Amino acid sequence: MFRSPSLAWLSLGLGLLACGMGACTAVVSLDELQQGSGGSGAGSSTSSSNTSSSGGGEGGGLSCAPGTEDCEGSGTSCTDLGTTPIHCGACGHDCLGGGCVEGRCLPVLLWDGEEADGRATGIDQSDEYVYATTTLGVVRVPKAGGAPLMLTSESAGPRIDVEGAHAYFTAGSLQRVPLGGGSPESLAVKSGWGGRGLRVDATHAYAVRSLYGDEAQVELMRVPRNGGSQVNVPLTGTGGWGVQLDAANAYVTGSAGVFRVSKADYTSAEQIYTGESGDNLVLHDGDAYLLGAGLWRLDLATDPPGATLLDAELSTGQLASDGERLYYTLFDAGELGRIEFDGTGRVMLADGLVGVDVLVIDDAAIYFTHYLEQAIYRLAK
Repeated sequence: MFRSPSLAWLSLGLGLLACGMGACTAVVSLDELQQGSGGSGAGSSTSSSNTSSSGGGEGGGLSCAPGTEDCEGSGTSCTDLGTTPIHCGACGHDCLGGGCVEGRCLPVLLWDGEEADGRATGIDQSDEYVYATTTLGVVRVPKAGGAPLMLTSESAGPRIDVEGAHAYFTAGSLQRVPLGGGSPESLAVKSGWGGRGLRVDATHAYAVRSLYGDEAQVELMRVPRNGGSQVNVPLTGTGGWGVQLDAANAYVTGSAGVFRVSKADYTSAEQIYTGESGDNLVLHDGDAYLLGAGLWRLDLATDPPGATLLDAELSTGQLASDGERLYYTLFDAGELGRIEFDGTGRVMLADGLVGVDVLVIDDAAIYFTHYLEQAIYRLAK
């Protein structure tokens, strides 16, 4: 069911530096990549270092050519960092089953929605699996690759949240389904309203919903995780879409800004930021990060929160974090990258991915949906 990723994904900007595993290498252009690799594939690629290195053997007796290293420490052979999947770009950088071209790992196709005649819209994860809402239903895909399992058979989306033993999603109503498979359970129904953002905490599920045919009518619905009475907070005029949670509040992003709803009071929404805030935000160490007209950080400890522009070049897109740094996708620009929490160290991991959408990250890899490719991919970090 797998197809090879498009070579167009390897279109990369000159002048950027891709740093990882202790080595920095210059990003090459698509033309240079095609001339140098002669192959096809998707993802990111870097050129080799132009400086010689030596390694292995006492006294550095083995001298390795530029772009190679004695990664095995044998003292007798040099590894090509440009083409070796388990030493891609730097010794020890494993592509996790993907190819290595010009020192950068290629994404691995995990689910082919085009072949299945479906499209992934939301994504979340457990330790071993990726879960996605698709136009075919909720699908579970092994992170290591393998046969997918359809958990539901009704079009679902656009977001999903895995908490405890269930995956929570919207499909006409707010529902949940056991992670191992089984019958979906409806938690809340409101006729004529469709789902947007969704997050679940230890006690409740929070869903941003809009009235079909009237984008101005938006609300934040809260319902107990095991089912029960729903409570709705109006978000009229917010353009609300995404939702994120901390211990005390729910934060809703939208075209008009960021709005905060107290979990304890839960009667109204307070606007804490004015301006385009994208589909989602990331909470980290008392701050909120969002992609709108640039990458912004909101200091939630101040009232109102202070806003700092971290990167003016980034546009509206999706954000995620592994706790160490931010990762982003830019749907229209077709870029997937990472950046430090202070706005420095921006690295483009892949370009030419017009249609790249939501993402989740674990210790080893980035898992993302590609709306136009109708697919789910894995890219080694």
